[in-house]
Amino acid sequence: MLLFACAFIVPVSVAVVCGPHLALAAASTGALLACVHFRRDTRAVFSVIAGTALFFARLPSVEPPWIATAAPRSAVVLVEGTVATPCRETRTGVLVPLERGPWIAVPGTSHGPLPGTRIRALGRLNPSGRVVSVGAASGLVVTRSPDPLYPPALVERARRKARSRLAEGLPTNTTAILRALLLGDRLPPADRDRMARTGTLHFFAVSGLHLALLATALSRLFGPRAISLLPPLILYAALSGFRTPVGRALLMIVSIVGARAFRRPHRSLHHLLLAATVLLALHPRTLTTPGFLLSFSAYAGIVGIAVPALARRRRDPLRPLATGLGATTRWREHVSAVLWVSASALAASLPATVLLFHRAAPGAILASLLIGPLIPLLLVSAIALLTWPGWAAATWVAEGCTWTLQAAVDLVDAIPFTSFDLARPHPVAIIGYVLVLLLAARRLRGGGGALGPATAVLLAALPLGIPSGPPPGFDLLPAGRGSALLFTGEAGHVLIDAGPRDARIAERLLARGVGHLERLIITHDHEDHAGGADQIVARLGLPDSRGAPPIRSLERLWPPRKAAGLSANDRSLVIRIVGRRHRLLATGDLETRGLRALLERGSALDADVLLLPHHGARNDALADLLLRAAPDHVWVSARPGFSHEASMLTVAWAGITLDTTWDNDHGCQLRDRPVP
Repeated sequence: MLLFACAFIVPVSVAVVCGPHLALAAASTGALLACVHFRRDTRAVFSVIAGTALFFARLPSVEPPWIATAAPRSAVVLVEGTVATPCRETRTGVLVPLERGPWIAVPGTSHGPLPGTRIRALGRLNPSGRVVSVGAASGLVVTRSPDPLYPPALVERARRKARSRLAEGLPTNTTAILRALLLGDRLPPADRDRMARTGTLHFFAVSGLHLALLATALSRLFGPRAISLLPPLILYAALSGFRTPVGRALLMIVSIVGARAFRRPHRSLHHLLLAATVLLALHPRTLTTPGFLLSFSAYAGIVGIAVPALARRRRDPLRPLATGLGATTRWREHVSAVLWVSASALAASLPATVLLFHRAAPGAILASLLIGPLIPLLLVSAIALLTWPGWAAATWVAEGCTWTLQAAVDLVDAIPFTSFDLARPHPVAIIGYVLVLLLAARRLRGGGGALGPATAVLLAALPLGIPSGPPPGFDLLPAGRGSALLFTGEAGHVLIDAGPRDARIAERLLARGVGHLERLIITHDHEDHAGGADQIVARLGLPDSRGAPPIRSLERLWPPRKAAGLSANDRSLVIRIVGRRHRLLATGDLETRGLRALLERGSALDADVLLLPHHGARNDALADLLLRAAPDHVWVSARPGFSHEASMLTVAWAGITLDTTWDNDHGCQLRDRPVP
């Protein structure tokens, strides 16, 4: 099983990260070398050949099934297709996914069509070519309803019925928590951010923990027969949306049941590899999703670290975590087991957490003791309210647990050093930490003491707090309808504008390895330029620049001291950044009047890159600005469809390269390397 899984998982990983062509060579070479090495072991040869054959069979699924080229702003398209999966709720409506097609954005509704529904939609194609936005819900027409017995449609109907039942007679916050635990719905943004900050979000994202809790409760009610547990577990997994952590846990339970039925030895690592192989065979691109990385790394840490550490006391670390505080009267052993499991899962998933969410939350270890016992009570009350809506006893239990849970989260949040914001570390630090973690797990499995490996892991985690930092240059971050420009030079990192609050510029800076800013400059006090300033100051910090010497690379060109009579946009700061090799002109939200006044001042405006004024809105003085600045590149920071066609045509007629932030999720970059 180990060879078979590796023969499939390794090429899939190479294909998703590096491309299918390199993976073809890796799979073929690996299979040939394995056959030469294991020529006397027919089972090993068969496993490698079978795993490689499975990779070749699933290779077409490694590439995205539907990729559209960029489209002009005015493109109106007619799209027809079948709804693939349940719709995803957004702030303004729902997103409808089509089989091998784009997403359909439908505003003004909370329930989209069921999976298997044939629809036709007329709307405007997003310039990225992946989303078609219809003007209203009436712009989407159902041409054929799904089959009444189509399983995904049946599951979605049950999920919608469960949502309505859980909302009867309950406060909004209690309803949100019960829906998250039972159906896998997302929590409100404020609660989600707070729980992510305290490391408690995984308790409210349906995962293997919840499946283990349900399996333990069912085994106590109906006996230890493992085969009888599968139908309710499969039903719960279907109601929660078959997310990756749930699929991993369900596949492992099925694997364990099968091993017991055929009297095979119980090997946790083999069950984990089997679950990974099945999930990647069904959806190869799941490899890069947060659910896959966090779920598999956390469970691998439990198996590799917590289980050997607790085996000497003949303790099963999953049992006390799953059954709650009433599972044993020896509460000290229970606390020790929960702490080992929580710490092992945290240590193993730390690299993925830092790279994906740019945060480390050691407070999650304490939260496991405070919140863990509440999860079974909330699950039982949710199932009771689903069966008997409005039942008073279940309502009281749910509200009491919700209040206690929020108090526990507030307590963890109030304790210092329970959460750290970490910028992207250097790859060498991540590789070193993983190697130390593997050596620590090997030492524990060999019967060694725990103090040495724990100390080594803590020391190896320290370099993860050192930001890698982007190379010198200019980075125009994707800020939706706003703007955020990062300049990295000799003086450090300088950010011009913070974008709107919903653009999460702080997270994008951490993802680029920026852990500290020297300056934050706001061109004007509008939400699309200053809305994210509070998040940036809270997560990255900002030194007090009062009395600090000015940064020589920044030249302030506008506005003048006497700017009476100008609008807020025309009073925007205009800054010329002079790097070691390139120059950039940031013009804020200047409109026609302000731009003409700037041109009349006679300031030096020449630049290699021009950040288009007011996100590419119509400006009658744009042609004169292009003549004065003579840029090689023009950047536009705006949401799709905002920039005016006249401004885009003016840039095109000037023969200047135009780059926009809506074309990709990386924004626009220009490295400022010195002239050799």
